[in-house]
Amino acid sequence: MRNDHKARHSRSLYLIWQLAELEARRLDSPVIKPLHLLLALSKSVDVGLPSIVSKELSNRDAVLEECLREVRRLRSLFSAAGLNGAIFRSLRCIPTKQDALVSGPGALHRSRAAMEVFAAAEHYAGLRKCVVYPVYLLLAVLCTEDPQRDLVFKETGVSRERLHEVVVQAALGQGFPVVAAGNEAAGWN
Repeated sequence: MRNDHKARHSRSLYLIWQLAELEARRLDSPVIKPLHLLLALSKSVDVGLPSIVSKELSNRDAVLEECLREVRRLRSLFSAAGLNGAIFRSLRCIPTKQDALVSGPGALHRSRAAMEVFAAAEHYAGLRKCVVYPVYLLLAVLCTEDPQRDLVFKETGVSRERLHEVVVQAALGQGFPVVAAGNEAAGWN
């Protein structure tokens, strides 16, 4: 039997998606990669949310309230792990293997690895039977193999293991062994 149920994604997750696209464009990437998602997650704690949430939304107050709550949660996790988002993002210029194509106009799509990260975030939220919030995306980013991310952590002195431990506790609580989720197809592109 086919499962047509798709995970619900929080408005704050869409905010992270938009910030990741900006990070990818800033780095002249043709696709959004897991590192762009991590940069967006760290950037979200420093942006003025009231200025970027559209005033035209009929439910703006509810959207803004959720985004503020989830950004406070991320800020708390980063602080507990000793991650300074501004310093972390200053290392965007670490040399990486560039993609052959440069992005053009229009929305950027996720790389295969980023799709797998979203699928893993959906899996982790499903364990708690809840909406996919940015904390689940952060957990998924931390559970993937990513030498580029690990180099950034090394350069900033951030312990990926400590951040992972803090995020697992916040996202899933105690008693959940967390390994990278399989290659489930992501529910949205």
